[in-house]
This record gives sequence, C-alpha cells and structure tokens, in this order.
Amino acid sequence: MTRLIRAVDSAVARVETAALVTILAVMAFLAVVQVTLKLFGAGIPWLEMFVRYLVVWVGFLGGAVASFQARHITIDVVSRFVKGRVRRVFGVVVNLVSAILVAVLIVVSLYYIQRKIGDRSIAFAIPRAGGNIEFLEWWFATIIPVGFGLMGWHFMVQTWYYIVDEQPEQEDLEEDDASIDGGRS
Repeated sequence: MTRLIRAVDSAVARVETAALVTILAVMAFLAVVQVTLKLFGAGIPWLEMFVRYLVVWVGFLGGAVASFQARHITIDVVSRFVKGRVRRVFGVVVNLVSAILVAVLIVVSLYYIQRKIGDRSIAFAIPRAGGNIEFLEWWFATIIPVGFGLMGWHFMVQTWYYIVDEQPEQEDLEEDDASIDGGRS
C-alpha cells in the first residue's frame, strides 16, 4: 500500500512540477516581451494582468511541490527535539491539522469562486475586431482550491508515512527531488 501511495504521490508531484516550470517559462517570456515592447513605446495592456494571475498559480503550485518535499514553512520545533514514537505521533498530529486547515481553505475558496462566477468579474480583456475576448476572474481562481487540494493530498500522504512508520529515507527524497527538478538537488 505504501509503495502505491508513494508512486501516486511522486507522479502527482511530477505533474505539479511540470506545470510550475511551464508557467514560470511562460511568465518569463511574456515579461521579456512586455519590457521589450515598452522600450519601443508600445506594450500589450492586458499582458501585465495575465502575468499577475500566473504569479498566483506559481504560488499555489510551488506550495504543493514544497508540501510534497516536506519543505513547506513549518513551526514544529518540538519534532526536532523528540524521537521515536513521540515524534511519529507529533508528525501525525501536525500533518492532520495541516490537512484539516487546508480542507477549510478549500471550502472557503470554493465559496469565493462561486461568488466570482455569480458576479462575472472580468480579469482582463483582449481587444479584437468585433468585440473583446473577456477572461473571467474565476477561471484563474480555480488554482486556489486545486492548490490547496494538492497540498492536502501531500499532508495526508505524510500522515500515512508517520502512521506506518515508513518515512521516506533521505536518499528517496533526493531521488524524487532529482527526478522532479531535473537532477539538480
């Protein structure tokens, strides 16, 4: 069971990382295009807003990848000073509380998206002949519950590892890191 969970978790992290790298590349390209155009007195009005929304996507995908790698921001000073069974219990509690908090944030973010769908808020519009192409805010906000869901998945996987006392060895994490970040650790 643990092997299957680890395989699924690694596959999810690879998809997260691929999306993160792709979005970062698109952001960098668009930023260079916008700066270059502005140097020549031009510019694309909607481009900066689009890049801002991509920053939100990077934040949530980055948080999910950090949760997979157990490198997210933690305030678990106690786990550094305890060992054995107490550390396992503490690990289960910390990860379960994190998963519960993320579940609450998923619900709140779904209400937010529901409100954005209702008010039809426009994130930006691309002008064209015959009318604008409008991009709605809720389209970009979908990353919020998805990102929290991915983080929650990783917290639950970490909880499972603590329960069965099969925390990935440091070598396993380094292998996953190498496969996820292209061999750079």
